[in-house]
Amino acid sequence: MLSALPSISETGGLHFFYLLKYVEYFLVATITATPRLYAPFDYDVKGGGEPATLGGYLMIMYMLFMLTPFILTISRASYVALSVSVMTALVMSTRRRFVLFLALAFDVVLFPVLTPRLYNSAKERLMETFQNPYQTVSLGGRQIGLESSAYSALQSAVFVVLHEFLCK
Repeated sequence: MLSALPSISETGGLHFFYLLKYVEYFLVATITATPRLYAPFDYDVKGGGEPATLGGYLMIMYMLFMLTPFILTISRASYVALSVSVMTALVMSTRRRFVLFLALAFDVVLFPVLTPRLYNSAKERLMETFQNPYQTVSLGGRQIGLESSAYSALQSAVFVVLHEFLCK
């Protein structure tokens, strides 16, 4: 029975694209008319829709379609920014910290298993940081060799933190 249904590759993903465009056009049309956005398929005649449904939908779309290209940038600075944002979410979260922590642990465990190509390319790029050291830095009494771009980024970050935040 299921084999009679067309696959995503046969339809070219057009159904999903149409749904995505419908939601996008709906949001653009309602962005000035309502104080809160909600999903067009979750509308209640009595008083609008439920914004949490749209938020969940957008998060799923982000994770499905933006995480892979994000990882494929092979950008160490972006990886650091993502880890800082996740850690900030863990610290700032009050009600669902444990659930967020479990989701993060689940992702960390399953990422290498489900996407070995992405995992290996990201791991190789991160390991390049410590191969062929340009300069060594001391971290907790331990000498760590960094390649030139990583060392320059570290110098810039230290400068900004010391001069813009701590010295003012």
